[in-house]
Amino acid sequence: MLRDPMYRPAFNNLIQGYLGKSEFDSSDALITRVERITGVDAAIHQARGSADFMKGELASALRHLDIALEANPNASIVSMWHAYVLLQLGELDRATANSWAPIRLIALGQLGDIEAADQELNGIDFQGATGRAIRHAADYLAAAGRGADMVAIIDDEFGGIPALLETFRMTEGAYGSEYLGPLAYAYRQAGRDSDFDVLMDEMERALSAQESIGIDNWYHWYCRAQQAALKGDAGAATAYLQRAVNEGLASVIFIEPLFETMADNAAFQAVAGQMVARAQQERAALGLPRYRAAPATN
Repeated sequence: MLRDPMYRPAFNNLIQGYLGKSEFDSSDALITRVERITGVDAAIHQARGSADFMKGELASALRHLDIALEANPNASIVSMWHAYVLLQLGELDRATANSWAPIRLIALGQLGDIEAADQELNGIDFQGATGRAIRHAADYLAAAGRGADMVAIIDDEFGGIPALLETFRMTEGAYGSEYLGPLAYAYRQAGRDSDFDVLMDEMERALSAQESIGIDNWYHWYCRAQQAALKGDAGAATAYLQRAVNEGLASVIFIEPLFETMADNAAFQAVAGQMVARAQQERAALGLPRYRAAPATN
């Protein structure tokens, strides 16, 4: 790759590898080295935007990703990074214009537009989607107390949890446990305890495998916080969330409703306050007013 910096797939894969382990000095050095050869183009903005997002520097991330997305509006990876920056900044109206239905679903759900969110949900092709579609469908439905609806989707589309896990197996090189925590919460909400246990076991397998190869980033520890919250271990959930915040987690919202289980835990909420305060500072850096949650419209 260093002999041919124009070969962008290798460049992007190296960047993601560094970000997975929070090796920001290495990612920044590589971006700068390639930039000296290619100049500042959309790929450089994408790389800097994704790195800044994982550092918790949401304002800078958005500036870079706005440029990258404008240059390549059909680039799915750029769109994904851009969407999560918007969600964590609380720019939900902008996120509803994202090209990816599961992001629009979460944004509309957070805005309280249930009718529009249900339309997005009904339009998702789960067989042809990714684990993130499962994650956000579970988030949306569980937040509304509709865990049983998520169970019905999995049963109808995949025939149950074992087939789903074969379709969307989490790998060592992945970031976190993606859909496993949100889906486990939906299954527990629906009273499907044996399936909940299977999902929790898979969550442990995935996260342990990632740690065995040195994965270390805020999203990983955020997923560990999910796991601990689902187990009812408030101390571990708080410690893992603190580690996530220390490593760059900044967000004005919890995308995952499973953290409702920690609503009355003062220590956990104090750490969540750090997460929100950091994102509010990033909003201020963009000239945006303080985020306030929108009331439901349907």
